[in-house]
This record gives sequence, C-alpha cells and structure tokens, in this order.
Amino acid sequence: MRPMPRSRAYSDGNDPDTQSGSLANAFAVRASAPVVSGVTPNTGVRGQTLTGVVITGSNFQSGATPSFGNGIMVNGWTFISSTQLKVDIGIDANATIGGYTVTGDDPDTQSGSLAKRFHRNGNISRRHRR
Repeated sequence: MRPMPRSRAYSDGNDPDTQSGSLANAFAVRASAPVVSGVTPNTGVRGQTLTGVVITGSNFQSGATPSFGNGIMVNGWTFISSTQLKVDIGIDANATIGGYTVTGDDPDTQSGSLAKRFHRNGNISRRHRR
C-alpha cells in the first residue's frame, strides 16, 4: 500500500495555476465575551426594591442587559462603562431563598455570569424579638 501524496497548502488562497476562490464573511472577529466578577449589594429580601445595584466585571458593551434569575425583576439599568452596569431590581414576595446567578448579556449575544452571587434572604417584615 502506497502512502497518499501530501497536498500543498497555499496560505494566500491561490492555486499555482492562478485560479482562486473566496467566501465572503467566512470568518468573524467578535469582541471578548463579558465577564461578571461582582455585584454590590449582593443581598436583598422578599418584596424589596433595590436601586443602584452595581454589577462589576469586564467587556460589557453599550446595550448590555443584566438578569438575576426567576423571582428577581430587573426594573431598569444603565450602562456605565465596559466594567460596570447599574441596575434597579425588585425581589418578588415569593422569591426562593438562596443564591441567584447574575448575568450580563451583550448585544452581540455573548454573555457572562457569576453563579449564586446575589442572595435573597427572608421576608422584609420579619423582626427579631428579644
């Protein structure tokens, strides 16, 4: 059995017989995916509305949209810079207690998340008695 001859690769896309071919938009360069590294404050209680929650990270694009998961409604947000989003949220009265994943979605469909970084605590009406 004879080995197959090796083919030549031409880095410029041209064959030695002067024919060439191309495919428009066959390769795309995109911005780096966003990275979520923190959220302040990172706790809230059922029924609470928080304004000015800051999501920090990198590679946010203008038009990035934040989310916190089921039970936490994003009421509004502002793109501050490629490293910060400012968010107003409302926590549902029946939201599950525990950690929530904070996500930043860029307009180019890339996203970054920080798992269980925002914590929903007990009811706002609960008081400690002595």
